[in-house]
Amino acid sequence: MARVAERFDRRRRSVKVLRVQEAMPATFGRPVATVERGTLAVVAGTLLGLPRRDALLIASTEGGIRYLTRGGKWMAFAGYPLLKALLEAKPKDLYRTLFRPCENASMFLDSVRSDDGLEGVLEAFRRTKFGYALVESNETFGLITLSDILLLYQQGMLETRSQVRDLASSPVFSLPSDATLREVAREFYNRRVRRVRVGDQNRFVSDREILAHLFSPSTLNLAKESPEEMLEAALGEVSYHEAVDVDGSMQISRAAQLVDPGSGNCLTVDGGKGLVTPWDILMKPWEAGELKIVEGVRS
Repeated sequence: MARVAERFDRRRRSVKVLRVQEAMPATFGRPVATVERGTLAVVAGTLLGLPRRDALLIASTEGGIRYLTRGGKWMAFAGYPLLKALLEAKPKDLYRTLFRPCENASMFLDSVRSDDGLEGVLEAFRRTKFGYALVESNETFGLITLSDILLLYQQGMLETRSQVRDLASSPVFSLPSDATLREVAREFYNRRVRRVRVGDQNRFVSDREILAHLFSPSTLNLAKESPEEMLEAALGEVSYHEAVDVDGSMQISRAAQLVDPGSGNCLTVDGGKGLVTPWDILMKPWEAGELKIVEGVRS
């Protein structure tokens, strides 16, 4: 307990009061991706890829736009819960699952106020284990993402003495190329991860690539005729991305430039011995009390 208390004390001492609206003033000037309540999951799923994104706020437009909320949290359709819904469905019901309302594959996002400190956003990410949060300001709101926060390393608003090696997960979670998508999805949820290395190659597949494969015309046609085959495709059949291998002594600000959460990129360390994701680059230093938020810095 003493060690935990010390960690949170270090975090408190390192934090400066940098407000969200000061760190990211453009948050409220851009559109927020939204999907209509009742939209079929198969339709909403295609919208996640235009461009690549993880979540769509769910709204009703009857009598004016109204976003769905519960207990101060905002409902969003997301690929990760959709993959879980498919995994939990009986094989014969897989195709039918895609034609249920998108609310059946939703999650709830935390929100903070625009005049809250930036650490409030990081705590929202930590609570939901998801790199999205709403920022509210009077009658308007914006959506802030993990990608937005990573940019603050380049602007000098985030600092850490950690090196990439300090953040790496090892051993790297891998599955053979002939593993089925059902096996992959099951491991994702058992391990609470979102990507897997294909065999011993420098190739990685995330839940996004799996969903893109499932929503492809060829897979949907197959699922219509033989729904039980939908999750039986081999991992090696799915599109992949190659990780960038870096020296473990690389500074975090540099590593943040090499990854883009929207692309699915990740880093391997020291010849593939460890894996570093965009989430690791931000949240591991924060949770360890090693991330410093600098007030009043601008690029």
